[in-house]
Amino acid sequence: MMRLFRILFLVTLVGIAGCESRDEARRKQAANNLKQIGLALEAYQSNHAEPGGKEESGTSTTPNAEATERRADKAAKVSGEIAEFHQSPDGEVDGLTLQDGTEIRFPPKSGKNVTGTVSIGDQVEISGWTHAGESEVHAEKITNVGSGKAVDVDQPPPDVPDGLERQ
Repeated sequence: MMRLFRILFLVTLVGIAGCESRDEARRKQAANNLKQIGLALEAYQSNHAEPGGKEESGTSTTPNAEATERRADKAAKVSGEIAEFHQSPDGEVDGLTLQDGTEIRFPPKSGKNVTGTVSIGDQVEISGWTHAGESEVHAEKITNVGSGKAVDVDQPPPDVPDGLERQ
């Protein structure tokens, strides 16, 4: 009888130990999950924050969403002499570079109007906007300083910052 009692006692201890080890495993897994979430949040913040701690708005890691969700970061006004025009893969003019290296972008559908208003070597004034993290200016209006002619080339995004006007 004593032997049976010892066996039952050992089985009970093993069962209790098994339950405790499962609970401990669950606690460790939950702690690990929380750690992973914290690391993911830190990575997201470091990839989507501007200098100074202000979080970017409108960025996405999905290419299709990026094209539709881009938002203007700030208004931009630049001037200078046109060094060259850029062409899209379809051969349409979709941008230009100023002598100081500033890159200007606009939709290819506006390329003919732009090249009809300005030429390489012309002094221009450009108003537009920039996207967070980009150095290029997206043109809203390009003015030929010499002739005074201007061409509206693009509409600003829906969340236009102060300094840009919608048409």
